[in-house]
Amino acid sequence: MWSTCTKEVILSLIDDIELISREILENSVQPKPKKMSPADHQAVTELLVEKDKQLQAALKVATEQGEVEHQIDQVRAQVEEQDALIRNLQKQLKEAESLLSNTIYQAKQKLESVGKAKPVLSEDLIKYSHKISASNAVAAPPNWQQGDP
Repeated sequence: MWSTCTKEVILSLIDDIELISREILENSVQPKPKKMSPADHQAVTELLVEKDKQLQAALKVATEQGEVEHQIDQVRAQVEEQDALIRNLQKQLKEAESLLSNTIYQAKQKLESVGKAKPVLSEDLIKYSHKISASNAVAAPPNWQQGDP
């Protein structure tokens, strides 16, 4: 089912109105014997009025279509904005994925190194720290106060 576009309908109606108007004008300048009968003149005038009504209806449809087109353009603009936001979010997610991938790799390496390390008893660690402290090998900065890290 092929329907004609509104532009074609309007142009066709304008052509029809032009032809009918030309016919009426030519009839009005004709000598009296060559003029069309009042019934024919009435029919042509009614046809002109009908074509004008059709033209007005077509122009109304064209106006509505223009408003719909404007709404479509607005929606397209909103879609573009949302697409830009989605692309930005996608980029950020890729960056986060990359960072997480690196972090997971490093964490696995640390776990492997912890697994390979020899276990040390906490008592031995405390004894060693006392040994270091006793030899005065560790000193606090001159402005250090208790409670400072």
